[in-house]
Amino acid sequence: MKKITLSFMALAFMAGLSTLTSCGGGQVPMAENNTEVVPAATEQPAQAPAGFDGKALFEAKCQVCHQATGVGVPNAFPPLAKSDYLNDKVASIKASIKGLSGEITVNGAKYNSVMAPVPMNDEEILAVMNYVYSSWGNTGSVTLEDIAAAKK
Repeated sequence: MKKITLSFMALAFMAGLSTLTSCGGGQVPMAENNTEVVPAATEQPAQAPAGFDGKALFEAKCQVCHQATGVGVPNAFPPLAKSDYLNDKVASIKASIKGLSGEITVNGAKYNSVMAPVPMNDEEILAVMNYVYSSWGNTGSVTLEDIAAAKK
């Protein structure tokens, strides 16, 4: 009997493929050692355009990897909660537009995974990003002008 070993990247790819086809149709289980509970945002930021609900978009497109509380999955998907990565607004916007691969450091922990680009228009990106920036201990906001500048 042959032993089959899958690399973390292969598993992440397969999980990502499921995520892309289901658009957030499931949840990645939290690691047992990740017990921090971060309250969810209770209000939609003022900059979210009418008709675009950042929280609902996050739940449909981002929550599978980054979790409902924004804490991510240790050693796999970085946290958005109290995330120092969000201090670089351009990098954060580019990640939401183009996806991300390669090693990054978030809150002192290294992550080397793949985030596939998630198809969204500028208004959807604006709504999701402002939801993230107004949730889980984060501060800041994004404008349509920030998104246009990050696309250049």
